[in-house]
Amino acid sequence: PNAEIKVLTEPGFVKIWNRCPFVDGTITDAREPRWRIDLMFKLRAKLRDFDPDYVVDLQNSSRTAFYRSILLPGPQWSFIQDAKKASSELPNAMPSLERKYGQLKKSGLQHEHARRPDIEWFANDVSDILKQANVGAPLVTLVPGCSHEKRRWPFYAELAQALLDDGYEVATVPG
Repeated sequence: PNAEIKVLTEPGFVKIWNRCPFVDGTITDAREPRWRIDLMFKLRAKLRDFDPDYVVDLQNSSRTAFYRSILLPGPQWSFIQDAKKASSELPNAMPSLERKYGQLKKSGLQHEHARRPDIEWFANDVSDILKQANVGAPLVTLVPGCSHEKRRWPFYAELAQALLDDGYEVATVPG
């Protein structure tokens, strides 16, 4: 409860994370190419200025593995040892929240909310936007985006059409 918690995130997500009541701030990472040594040094300086005692890597990517080994090797890290293998086994891999639950539990961190996180703080009242777009109820919102093509479910158009055929309004939002 007394820990200072910051989230390393891309510029487009800073405003969202700054609304989160569970974190104390953000560190911006523009995800510049790693060959840009000057920019990697700047990011390393930002990370070291925060001077974390412990890092929880929920991304578990090759990029964050680079950060762990090169940019911020000092503090203890919680991460999935073989994240690349875990992500390559999709769609049969363990669901993301389940992996994070296991990672937090194994690290000895609070994990009871990892499977059902409180994301109420994340929501905006979009009733004016829906009204302006002439969208009514009943409404189903689809979030088809994903940064990894192999993880995208390919049948959103068919699902949207089936929902429309059943009398629902359908809206999509970026994911």
